[in-house]
Amino acid sequence: MSTRRCSFRQHPEDSPCPAAAFYLLELASLSGRECEVCLCREHVHKAWTWGQHVLAQRFPNGPQKLRSIRLMKLSRAALRKKETTTCVDERRASPRSTASFEVAYLFGQSLTFTQALDVSHSGIAFRSRSRFDIGTQLTLKLIPSVPFSTSSIPVETTVKRADGKVVGVQFSFHSDDDRLRLMSFLAHCAR
Repeated sequence: MSTRRCSFRQHPEDSPCPAAAFYLLELASLSGRECEVCLCREHVHKAWTWGQHVLAQRFPNGPQKLRSIRLMKLSRAALRKKETTTCVDERRASPRSTASFEVAYLFGQSLTFTQALDVSHSGIAFRSRSRFDIGTQLTLKLIPSVPFSTSSIPVETTVKRADGKVVGVQFSFHSDDDRLRLMSFLAHCAR
């Protein structure tokens, strides 16, 4: 097994940092592009500027503005699981579509309404100022953007990503009827 190394470079022409990687960073751009890089303890404080540089370098077809970074400490198990750092445009099993509906959820004593950002057959991303722990169970109500509509679809979810601005959840289905009802809703409300 090879040890993952830090990918930080002070200047584009420099060689990468030779130190062992301590963190895995998942970078996401506003346009939906995603990739991963590794950083050592010495360079992790430069994650945002380095991440912006990496996105611009890996996706040169247009300006890539960094939206979020998910920072994870690498463990020996993670090192065994992922031998090389790869860059992917879409890591999900089902492709994402732009969402055109609202989401409502109750968290603590607050009922929040927000706009869905994107959706797939396995999950949804939406804006939220609330901080959620990964694994939090949330019941969402998906509300169609149809004038005067009173219908909504309740769906059980589990938080998979939360950075204080965007929350990504995975759908949990208790029956095939729940899945079919959601798929029908998404067929009409996703672009």
